[in-house]
Amino acid sequence: MNKINIYIPIEDELRETYSKIYLACFLADKGYKVYVMKNYLLPKFKWEEGIILGKNHLHVSALSKKTRKNYSFVLIEEEGADAIGDLERRINKVFGRVNHAVSENAATIITQWGKWQAKAAETFFKISVKITGSLYIEVCKEKYNRNFKELNNFITKGYDDYILINTRFALINCNYAPHVSVANKNPDFAYDKANPDYWRNLTSNQMLLLGSFITLIQKIGDEFKNKTIVLRPHPGENIDFYKELFKDYKNIVVENEGFVLFWIRNARCIITNGCTTSLQAEVAHKPVINYVPTYNVAMSDFSLFDDIGSRVNSIDGVIRDIHKTYNNDFTNFNIGLWQDKEETFSLRLNFFEKILDIIFEESNKIKATDNNLKNSYFNIKLYELKLKIKQLLKIDKKFKDNDLQNFSVYYEGIRKNFKDNLRANKIFENCYCIETEK
Repeated sequence: MNKINIYIPIEDELRETYSKIYLACFLADKGYKVYVMKNYLLPKFKWEEGIILGKNHLHVSALSKKTRKNYSFVLIEEEGADAIGDLERRINKVFGRVNHAVSENAATIITQWGKWQAKAAETFFKISVKITGSLYIEVCKEKYNRNFKELNNFITKGYDDYILINTRFALINCNYAPHVSVANKNPDFAYDKANPDYWRNLTSNQMLLLGSFITLIQKIGDEFKNKTIVLRPHPGENIDFYKELFKDYKNIVVENEGFVLFWIRNARCIITNGCTTSLQAEVAHKPVINYVPTYNVAMSDFSLFDDIGSRVNSIDGVIRDIHKTYNNDFTNFNIGLWQDKEETFSLRLNFFEKILDIIFEESNKIKATDNNLKNSYFNIKLYELKLKIKQLLKIDKKFKDNDLQNFSVYYEGIRKNFKDNLRANKIFENCYCIETEK
């Protein structure tokens, strides 16, 4: 088999870095040279032939216009969580996002979380569709939980046995002007123009739900004064809103650093509403409390998640269930027993093995050319020099980003699960190469 290079661009660092480093280490352990980088770096200079595992087709399109080399772009579908609710809506939302990748002939394969997505995708697209499950759900399984105690404590800053509350109100507590959420500038709205009332109703519902969560958090803070409560907002939310709101509560910590899995592992229980965090916690075998106020039921597109763990409609019910977890009573949480009847998430699949099969298949399609390694090395060094000059002159803001969040910390924890000859080399800022030394 042709062991060509693998390129893994990262778009959302907070959500993707840990799981994609794990994937990179797995593939490097199989003998591949794997580059992990921020996504904007992909078209910056000429790479060697290879397979790109990513989701941003724009950079792949730019790369293909710049070089004549052979590439295969496997679009890793990471928005499968939206695959819930009304069938027509979820098809338009999920596949509307990736339609450009197909229409521009950037993607050669699309992966899907589960059966219904794959079935819909096969009618939506003419390219190959593969069911793989989800990468960032896969890494939450207990079999990947070895050797991480030290890393868990580092990411959670030593906090342990706390009450973890996850929110998902980026639509209204956002980092941009709130009106954008219900305007045509919203990328999701663009694929659902026929039903503008949906977004108005959803926004109103989220405002009510946010108010309920604020009250819930206050009540929990007052009831459990001797316990730590960790509030972890969605990556798209404005974290300063919560910090200001709960600054007088000494037992409430507002954090969104590091991959959510580490916070799940060190928590006593997880409180959320209609969020993939509940699925991640279930897969990690942690008790989940889904707080679903009665008015929220009608608007909820996430009932599949709400069925995970304990589902309660009142603040008193949430407090009662928290007390149960500290009394080691987990009988009503059904930990590890949740059934995905729609097979939306394909939890029984091994994501890594499925990706390996795809890579094997795509490698045989790519006709390898005589790579000029000297020129490739020169391109990397030339780009590195340009990068340093721009940083020195401070003329390009995007080149002043911090390096990939927690790359070294994550890598050092993950590599313990693989061969001793696994190595990561920093090529330049925001770009690493992981491979096994012979």
